[in-house]
Amino acid sequence: MEIVYLINYIRTVPTILLCLILKIDSIVKEDLERNLWYIGSEKANLSSLNKILLRNKCFRNILYYRIHEKNKGLSVIFRVLYPIKQDLEIYGKIGGGLAIYHGHGTVVNLYKAGMNLSVYQGVTIGNKGDGPRSKITPTFGDNVSICANATVIGGIKIGNNVVIGAGSVVTKDIPDNYIAYGNPAMLKKR
Repeated sequence: MEIVYLINYIRTVPTILLCLILKIDSIVKEDLERNLWYIGSEKANLSSLNKILLRNKCFRNILYYRIHEKNKGLSVIFRVLYPIKQDLEIYGKIGGGLAIYHGHGTVVNLYKAGMNLSVYQGVTIGNKGDGPRSKITPTFGDNVSICANATVIGGIKIGNNVVIGAGSVVTKDIPDNYIAYGNPAMLKKR
């Protein structure tokens, strides 16, 4: 397996250069640190980036999103180097530390999110109606976890330190330090 990692540096080095050129290396490092669990590593470095790009397609989508936000033309180079998951979409302004776990059938279409957003498989975050993105897509605070198959739609505000339970449907604001669960979502103080 080590030889495969060694060969993969041929794709990883140009990716590092893209991040440095676009000045997104610090936010990519934050994302990498949140996703190190996938490869069983504790340090965010070139070796761990190389391994995670080879093995984790969800992280590839996160990195593609970061590059695409800065330069759509250069993002094509990344897509040639690393194929991304076709059933995982990411849109909006998202702070560092984005983690997507098993991103099968996941759509992250939000207006804005703070640091450390965690999204699990089958989650749909999306818009409701027509209008400016700030009015029709959700806004998230810091340290939000959205569990499997949850749906969060509309121009709502989700506070800091919020957990949205599996299968929940959220269409209303959630204040800081709450757990939302059920359909329609009910709230419980953390």
